[in-house]
Amino acid sequence: MGVVLTVATIAAIRGGLTSRHAMTAIRLAQGEVIAARSAHPDTMMPQALQDAEAMISTAYEALEARRYEEAIAAARKASQMSHGALKQDLR
Repeated sequence: MGVVLTVATIAAIRGGLTSRHAMTAIRLAQGEVIAARSAHPDTMMPQALQDAEAMISTAYEALEARRYEEAIAAARKASQMSHGALKQDLR
């Protein structure tokens, strides 16, 4: 995820973000949320993962509104939330 966000930052400096940058960040974050969710197949999903899924929805809403920087930021936050949920599982 960090590489995509770095590329998106460079793209912003060089000429602006595009929907493709935002969509890539969202899809990567969504994959991470799905992977984290698979660790809880038969149990109630932790609040952190519920929040991460809500943040993915926020990212898609920002993408639809052509607020690409906001979409990428929401995707980053969703990714961080899913990583946090996985770390809690390892404890």
